[in-house]
Amino acid sequence: ILTTVILVRKTRRKIVTRKKQKELAIQTGKVIRAKCVSYYRDDDTDEQTGTHSVTYHGTYEYTVDGKTKRYKVFSNGGLPRIYLPLYYTDSPKKVFSDYDNTHLEYNLACLIGVVVGFLTYLTGFLFY
Repeated sequence: ILTTVILVRKTRRKIVTRKKQKELAIQTGKVIRAKCVSYYRDDDTDEQTGTHSVTYHGTYEYTVDGKTKRYKVFSNGGLPRIYLPLYYTDSPKKVFSDYDNTHLEYNLACLIGVVVGFLTYLTGFLFY
């Protein structure tokens, strides 16, 4: 359980830090405009529950120091935007966007916590 608490705290800190980094990048004008060059739709249907989910994967291109770079994103929901703002703080080679899925790490940490808690309960129940 202690491991899960540490993972959740680190992930939350990362989310807060990313928000601060975005604000800093906007204030200092370190924003790059990337254009969507391709995207595809990924349909997934769960056969057991019958739920259907759609994920769009988009590839964006932007130019830094005369070199064209690519940035890939995926979104659960609507089509990717035609233009996507990319932010950076130190180097334009390390960009991030609003589509970065740091919340997935948070969900994974919560899932690990539930599994560890259940295993702890089961172990205590079996050896009591």
